[in-house]
Amino acid sequence: VVMRLTKGKASKKNDEPPVEETTEQGGKKGKKKNVSKPAATTQAQPAEQMSLKQLIKKENLAKQALKANKKVDPNHPDYFHSFKGFSAPITGVDIDNDRKFAVACALDNTFRVFKIPKNIDMKVEFPFTQQKIDFYQPYAISLSDSARYIAVAVDGLNSVQIYTYQDTPNREDEKSASGAIKLNFQFKNSIHKNQITRIFMNPKATFIVTAATGDDTMIKTWSLKGENLFNFNTSQLKTNNLTRSLDGRFLAVSTWASEGELLELKAGSDGTLKEFSKAMNLKGHKLETMDVAIDQKNERAVSLSKDKTIKLWNINVRYEVKEDTKVLGTLDLSTHEDFKELMVTKVGTLSLFQVNDDPLMAVSYKNEILIYSWKKQRVVQKIESAHVEGATISRLAFVEFGRNLTVTSSGDDARVNIWKVHTEY
Repeated sequence: VVMRLTKGKASKKNDEPPVEETTEQGGKKGKKKNVSKPAATTQAQPAEQMSLKQLIKKENLAKQALKANKKVDPNHPDYFHSFKGFSAPITGVDIDNDRKFAVACALDNTFRVFKIPKNIDMKVEFPFTQQKIDFYQPYAISLSDSARYIAVAVDGLNSVQIYTYQDTPNREDEKSASGAIKLNFQFKNSIHKNQITRIFMNPKATFIVTAATGDDTMIKTWSLKGENLFNFNTSQLKTNNLTRSLDGRFLAVSTWASEGELLELKAGSDGTLKEFSKAMNLKGHKLETMDVAIDQKNERAVSLSKDKTIKLWNINVRYEVKEDTKVLGTLDLSTHEDFKELMVTKVGTLSLFQVNDDPLMAVSYKNEILIYSWKKQRVVQKIESAHVEGATISRLAFVEFGRNLTVTSSGDDARVNIWKVHTEY
């Protein structure tokens, strides 16, 4: 296999400058323009330098691409809509606070900006604009309000690229609207020790947050021109996950330690980041925390731990004067009737949303989604086959589209699915 790859690719040269491509809905390509290539990306890695690790990665990506070609049943009773069209697993997704735009990136070296119409018709696909990233794969993505700016974390360089998006609405038919994407700025290489897996941009596009997993425990903030603003070190052996509150004020960190951490991003009225520090601890688990999620009101949080429990927290406390968070409930996954048959190691990620003073929690398990009511203390909805068989859901988020409460999910297959959440139970 190595000989064949070397023979087929080593002779190819990359003498031409990279091309910026914008593809509109339906695969129609716009005009190609030569753009200046960043200094760190002057040449793609030759095939003869491909290591065994890279070959294995390439083979695994090919297997994932085959999985991505499978489809979710469009007649699923809880299906609402989806962001789709990719040919490889989704690695990142974000939706702006106004619910007008969404972005998603995948291992097919592309990301898409989706335009969300006011009246969503599940039979009509969301219009989109696509951008191809030469040489490198995107591993995380975030956008500002109205998608004016988009931040993408790319592998290889272990860096961040900032893009601008120009919307070109069609006043006669908003369902055919599209736009133009342009690379605006690229950060210096290797801004983290490990691959960046989480990136968040504040709504006003004045700063971004980056984080890696594993033994890279630094969480960093940056201007959109690559200036390092503030850093926070969890000082734990590893970081498992980083999530954000709906308004972007708090970050929730799950680490090797048995307690989760809530960090606060204090910004001025103009969006300028003034301070980045720890606000609260979530103390109570016996083993490391795997995930933490905050509700839309910044009043409640949930934490998942390897001790086979999920805890509900009151975070609406006076943390400025050191008032501690309080445990409101503990869900024992090993004994609860709705969870005891599940393998805890296959429980993936959480999301939280308050409905009529009832904290609803979404829990992913393999390719399924369970909606748990803390008030009823039971699962009130089960979304089976939310993704193709064999896929694992890596991201969940409650999202309101008008009067519809939904939960979005993404994972190993090539789409972001949106599911109806039943609020009457």
